[in-house]
Amino acid sequence: MANDPQDFAALQASVARWIDNDTLADRIPEFIALAERRFNRILNTPEMEATATLVAEPSVALPEDLWEVRAAWIESDPRQPLEEVTQGVLRGRYGAQATGLPEVFAWSGGTLLLGPAPDADYPLMLTYKQTIPALSDAVPTNWLLTRHPDIYLWAALLAAEAYLVNDERLGVWKAALDEAIGELTQAGNRKRFAGGMRLRPPVRGVC
Repeated sequence: MANDPQDFAALQASVARWIDNDTLADRIPEFIALAERRFNRILNTPEMEATATLVAEPSVALPEDLWEVRAAWIESDPRQPLEEVTQGVLRGRYGAQATGLPEVFAWSGGTLLLGPAPDADYPLMLTYKQTIPALSDAVPTNWLLTRHPDIYLWAALLAAEAYLVNDERLGVWKAALDEAIGELTQAGNRKRFAGGMRLRPPVRGVC
């Protein structure tokens, strides 16, 4: 695509040109934000995979950019994988005073509860899917806009046409977006398998 937008300001200008509606300038950042929420839900690429090393505590604050956990374990010898359970199961299995090497975790908002409560400062390892860095004046670009500006444009246009109730154009942008995302997903899968990686079912996310 000629003149691909490479930063937040250029993307807004590109969306404005495509919708050809001068009254929506203030809304375009909202359309882009809606596109990013869609990306976080449906994209699953190697660029979104991250790791974190935390300290095991009874309640562990999660990384701010975490969308969903792939795996969690205590880096002990041997390694201790953590099983996901409900808060009720965790509390029923381990009393309030129980301590030791954690075996399970449960979600509580933006934190993980560990059971039993750690009896030492064990390293807690996470592999997780991270959110797309949200574009703004302070964060003018990210890896997705740099590498795939068409995906950003189609998704923002889809949100714009939905706002305009322009049913005729909705199908056009959705088809373009679905095709581009499908191609990106296929490319990501090829990278994973080429590197010997295998897809792992995600643990429930916090967003």
